[in-house]
Amino acid sequence: YENITQTNKGNLVHWKKNNSFSSHNTFSILFISNLNELLRDDEYITQIQAGYYHYYMALTNKQNLYSWRLNGDDQKMTTPKQIQIINKKDEKQLISQISVGYNHSMVLTTKGEVYSWGNNEKGQCGTKVIYCSRPTKIEFSGLRTNDVIKQVCASIEFTVAVSSSGTVFSW
Repeated sequence: YENITQTNKGNLVHWKKNNSFSSHNTFSILFISNLNELLRDDEYITQIQAGYYHYYMALTNKQNLYSWRLNGDDQKMTTPKQIQIINKKDEKQLISQISVGYNHSMVLTTKGEVYSWGNNEKGQCGTKVIYCSRPTKIEFSGLRTNDVIKQVCASIEFTVAVSSSGTVFSW
């Protein structure tokens, strides 16, 4: 089990449960980092997600999306990379929610559009290619007029979304 959180001073702390056969739970801190050092003075993290094998994604109050990972045994954090969610009209999309699965990422925009990227071997990105290298908009068949996606959740090898009418989509 692994977790990540942000402290009130802006540090990101990532820890995991150690595998042991004792009756006591022990935890190891994998890294403490200050992602805020990369941000502008008036910018701060509003959402953070951790995926499998030390992959992370964070959204800021200025609608900037960052991703990074830890490298191998030395647990050194890679430099966070900014990700742009761009529609077909070449417009930057505003993000309301982020979600990270086993090896794929999902973003929900303020317009109720869903974008995905990453490993799609089991169809978890909702696209027709095996690997999506950039955020790709998901098309929903069966979505009623004036119904939009309100929540998305990436899991191990699948994704679930819920619309404003309560319709659940899973792929």
